[in-house]
Amino acid sequence: MSMSISMKAFSVSLTLCTFLTLSNAWPMNHTSPIIKFGGLCEQLRNNSQGRPGEFVPQCDGNGNFLPQQCWASTGYCWCVNIITGKEIPNTRTPPGVTPVQCGLCEQERKHSHDRIGEFIPQCDGNGNFLPQQCSGSTGYCWCVNIITGKEIPNTRTPPGVTPVQCGE
Repeated sequence: MSMSISMKAFSVSLTLCTFLTLSNAWPMNHTSPIIKFGGLCEQLRNNSQGRPGEFVPQCDGNGNFLPQQCWASTGYCWCVNIITGKEIPNTRTPPGVTPVQCGLCEQERKHSHDRIGEFIPQCDGNGNFLPQQCSGSTGYCWCVNIITGKEIPNTRTPPGVTPVQCGE
């Protein structure tokens, strides 16, 4: 009886392996790594040539770009859109200068506890702060630095008053 079950299991396994190989779902060379399709960052990273001095993007576990990219051979760092990898203007820092914190708004949102009355920052698609922040519980609005989230002095307006026009 056990020989019959073993033969059935072997037959099913063989059929499955044949199907996966013929459908290209399984690499023909079983010693090669299984190809994992991630985001654009991972694709660009996989296509890099590995030449000395070549920029190779840094990716997260989902294949997206890390919010901060640094080029090891030049020492420059900058913030990017985590999906497209496009550089965010005015974030490039030269070697020896402390880089700006990228995607800080998204980090703060993740650490908020969503309690009634708690302020939760508003973020753009790059993980930075929207130029104007408003508190849903108090009705106050104010302008912020889009990278740091720090309030810009003399921009806070109370409920019922037209908020100051905040720039980028």
